[in-house]
Amino acid sequence: MASEQHICDLSESRFFQRLQQCEKRTGVGALVETVKATWEQADAVTKRVSVDFRDYTLHDMRHLGNVLWLMEQLVPPDFWETPWQPGQPVGPLQCAVSILAVLVHDLGMAMPDDKRSQLKSVEDPQQSLSDAGSDLDRDVIAYRRHFMSQEHDVRAIQALEREKPKGYKKRVEHIRQQIRTEYLRQTHADDAIGCEHRIGSWLEHFEQQEKQISFEYAGQPFREKLAQVALSHGQSLAWLEKTFAGNAIETWRTDETIDWLWTGWLLRLGDILDFDASRAPKVLFRQFRPGNDTSIKHWYQHLCIGERVFNSDFSRVEFRASSTGCPNPDILAGVDSYCGWIRDELKGVREQREKRGDSSVACPLRLPGHGEQDVSHTLQIAGGWNSQPVKFELSQDQVVNILMGEELYGEPSLCLRELIQNALDALHLRWMRTELRRKLEEKHNITPGPGTPEPPELHGLEPVDRVRDKSELEVKVRWDRDTLPDDRWPTEAGRHPREERSFIEIEDNGVGMTFDVVTRYFTQIGCSYYKSPEYSRERALMRDFKLPVSEISQFGIGILSCFMLADLVEVWTVPSRADGDSRQPHHLKVWGPDGLFWHKALSPHDRPCGTSIRMWLRSDVDAICDPERLLEDLKSYHFGDYEVETYSTSTSDGRTSVDPLRAIWSTVVWPRYPISLQPPATSERESIPSDACHLDDTAVLRVLLPISEDAIHQTLQKLCEETDSAVQDVGPLTWRVWDQEDLATASRLRFAVAVPGSDLQRVQTAQDLFEIEDEDFPLATLRRGLAAAVLPDYGLTRWIVRGMSVPETDELNVFHVFTHGSGAYYIVDLGGHAAPGLTSDRIRIKRTRRDGWAPEVQSLIQRWAAQLAAGVNGLSALRSRQHAIDSNLPHPKSLFPVADWSLPDGQLSLRGHIRLLQWKLIGQRHFGISLRL
Repeated sequence: MASEQHICDLSESRFFQRLQQCEKRTGVGALVETVKATWEQADAVTKRVSVDFRDYTLHDMRHLGNVLWLMEQLVPPDFWETPWQPGQPVGPLQCAVSILAVLVHDLGMAMPDDKRSQLKSVEDPQQSLSDAGSDLDRDVIAYRRHFMSQEHDVRAIQALEREKPKGYKKRVEHIRQQIRTEYLRQTHADDAIGCEHRIGSWLEHFEQQEKQISFEYAGQPFREKLAQVALSHGQSLAWLEKTFAGNAIETWRTDETIDWLWTGWLLRLGDILDFDASRAPKVLFRQFRPGNDTSIKHWYQHLCIGERVFNSDFSRVEFRASSTGCPNPDILAGVDSYCGWIRDELKGVREQREKRGDSSVACPLRLPGHGEQDVSHTLQIAGGWNSQPVKFELSQDQVVNILMGEELYGEPSLCLRELIQNALDALHLRWMRTELRRKLEEKHNITPGPGTPEPPELHGLEPVDRVRDKSELEVKVRWDRDTLPDDRWPTEAGRHPREERSFIEIEDNGVGMTFDVVTRYFTQIGCSYYKSPEYSRERALMRDFKLPVSEISQFGIGILSCFMLADLVEVWTVPSRADGDSRQPHHLKVWGPDGLFWHKALSPHDRPCGTSIRMWLRSDVDAICDPERLLEDLKSYHFGDYEVETYSTSTSDGRTSVDPLRAIWSTVVWPRYPISLQPPATSERESIPSDACHLDDTAVLRVLLPISEDAIHQTLQKLCEETDSAVQDVGPLTWRVWDQEDLATASRLRFAVAVPGSDLQRVQTAQDLFEIEDEDFPLATLRRGLAAAVLPDYGLTRWIVRGMSVPETDELNVFHVFTHGSGAYYIVDLGGHAAPGLTSDRIRIKRTRRDGWAPEVQSLIQRWAAQLAAGVNGLSALRSRQHAIDSNLPHPKSLFPVADWSLPDGQLSLRGHIRLLQWKLIGQRHFGISLRL
């Protein structure tokens, strides 16, 4: 018989004893040898687990023996007394699979030495995957993505290796070890990124190295299903049921039946019931004290449990206290939580079993925990502490007041910015997913089409409705008045007639949301999908393919901010690849920040992919449009002293008016995707400049930087008189725009120059600006002061963060990259690591820390400076996109008289103005610089 609550040797196992009783049957002898040999192999492999899981409770043969003993207790004891006969459940194969599932279920936590070396080989952030070799398997590639997604830890490693303090190598290895351990923990029983392959690799290794191991019976393999059962202990019960749907009870060639679902139930219950001090030996705890509080807490939770006891009819299980006792309320709360988890698992298995119904071939099962108190413990807290569960509780009213108050946001109408940011992120994610699939298909030579399999790297990632071009993606904002859809009460309740209210609606055709994303992130204040583990894997894969990933949203409070202006919010969302199952479209409605979310499913074909959010404004709030002050306020805000900071006004009768057009224009500077603004069809709409209703990446140049033709001629006349030159007409000026994207940080640089119509065809690339000789263009000497003379008050270097306005740029202005009045207009859009930390209202930025964003900005600017100063190679990097933006009014800009670049002591500065900078071709690929003063 087995030792107390533990199986030390196979001979003590009832499953194995039953298996041996059938050894004379054909093929059973081979099963017996497979189980014996796998026991020995598992003993060797599980000893490797402690290499990567030093702080964890044991996952060795002691744990496996405990689980196997507990699984056998879940089978009625009188069942074991009857020898097996053909046609009865729990035959030889069922016994063998039950033992093998225990032995292999934690193999995913162990790594062979060669695989661990491969993991370590991809831990250098400075190297690409190709530097580590071309034969990397999916597990190593997935680990690389996980490693690079731990951005804080990666930056810490880089800082240590750069500064090299005393003992830094041990600290670096410790951080890497923690990342490695967390990856193995998350994925040891996760099939989303190929970890079934990891367990399968061990099983294949066993078969190749040990001749006595063959995962076949009667000529029929069972290795794949064995791996699935092993994986199921780390998955949900729904996953287990879905995996074996339709073939949970299978008839083997030997006329035996095997119940895969039953073995899965036993394994997961045996695993979680193994909760006592045997997995946390006190001698090991004292010798290898865990290095963090979380691990210490988990060790103590095991240490304080002396034994588990089932009552006589097996209806109750009690975890009795050990001599160690319970040291504090946190440990007690952890044990309470663990007992609740066991109750939930027992309830779930019971419900699945009842759902399946009676079967003549079903395996026997007895389950404790039918009542709330049937899974309990006897722990008492030492030291006189009380076990009453008192903790900090969040007052919902107060939290809502804080999150929605002007102290946090600064301005009520900035809730529009929150929704615009979410919409732009959804569009960008759809485009990035489209591009990722295109690049992967090119890599694997896959021609997309119906029935074509997706590249293996996309397994487990979100699907996408593809777009052909970025121009298909757009945010639409409209506001008007309509009847409030107040259906909270039945008609017979005698409620007041429905009233007319103002509404603002923001619609995008981005990725949309599944109901799972809605419940886990959209409705959870402070939880952002872009910081979720499932997205981190996808984000890392995108970065592997040099796709610029930089989300604007980061606080997870967008939907709550709507209630600064609204008392009802409606949401329609259609996920990519919408169907009638888990990806069903939904309509949601919530009254007030403390209301329940009403939701109902929609037909998949009612709406295209994307999300629409409609805010029904409070009865004291109106959405208006004020075109008279629109452009002047925007010019002052974007190019002046930023004194214009409010977009809503209050009247004497207590009503509030919000101008969405002005608020959104003041918030968004350089969006990646166009925003269509649709004011109500009123007389005021006719006086709005048509360009102002289409906010895209060229809107600032088209709408906010027009200069009168008279001002140009007055400036030219003055310059000609000073230089004794003839007045010549420059003609209408047209913007030439070059954009550059920094793949390392997903930051963008925009460089815009006004070019006369006579030069429009000649100036196609940035270096063309420097190749215009005086004799070809007589006005070159006159242009040098044009911008400074006409636009003395405009700051022509614009700092923004992820496409959004950040007026407080004191910390950014330490990086004086381009001189004002240099004849060009620059937008520096910081993203990724180079973006500063923002407060929730995006008006103020967090102060620079030594390990913060400032070094990334410095590095970014130095890279751009080097490219601009490197001649044709560097300047051609600005060729990624060109625009010829025609304006009704001319724009006075000189032809890029760049100031002197210098990099003293690692700092970038600009010194003076150069009146004319000419680039002359020397040889094939080199440029010389001559300065004419």
